[in-house]
Amino acid sequence: MVRPIKAGEGKGNVDWTKEKLIQAAASQFALHGFEGASLSKIREQVGVKNSTIMYHFKSKQGLYLAVTKHLEQSLSDFVERIVKHHSCLPVMERFKVFCFELQRWCGVEQTFASIIVQETMNKQLHSADSFIYQNIGKHFEQAILFLQGSPIDPLWREINWQIFIVNLIFSILVGQAISIAVPITLGIDEQRYKTEQLSEVLRINLIANINDQQAVLIFLND
Repeated sequence: MVRPIKAGEGKGNVDWTKEKLIQAAASQFALHGFEGASLSKIREQVGVKNSTIMYHFKSKQGLYLAVTKHLEQSLSDFVERIVKHHSCLPVMERFKVFCFELQRWCGVEQTFASIIVQETMNKQLHSADSFIYQNIGKHFEQAILFLQGSPIDPLWREINWQIFIVNLIFSILVGQAISIAVPITLGIDEQRYKTEQLSEVLRINLIANINDQQAVLIFLND
């Protein structure tokens, strides 16, 4: 997550300039991917010279690495927060919290969430050695442990947890990413879609993967 600018900071300040460039670059990468992102538009948005980008980041790749470093840190903060505050909840409550908190993260970090979808859908992992792709696996593993509980709760059926967590996360990411288009294509209010899409993710995954179906139905109807 990009650090908030402190009082007294502003245009001309080195940290301010770097962070504004990262924010502008994140928007470009989210909209156009790595290849389509324009350094000129990033420069114009912040109001600096092209040489400023080169000075701080050396290259377009360097700027992209800085963007994905912020993304990786935001993902790390998200997972650590839910683990710290919600690990004592029962299995299905943990699952619900994870899904709702991930949806909230998508809203706060909409640009970064779009980068994940953009890169994955277009098979453009240009920065395979960047922080996000080095470390995303360990954050997913943390999420798995959070959902499983320790020891693994007998409520869960036998699951390939690595595939499960990837499918779960991307179903929420993609669902939230396309929410803007839903009013046009389906005539459904965007906020209504977001709410119902998340409810459907909860319902399908709990019914499919929890042994006690009666407990699931009671939980979903509460």
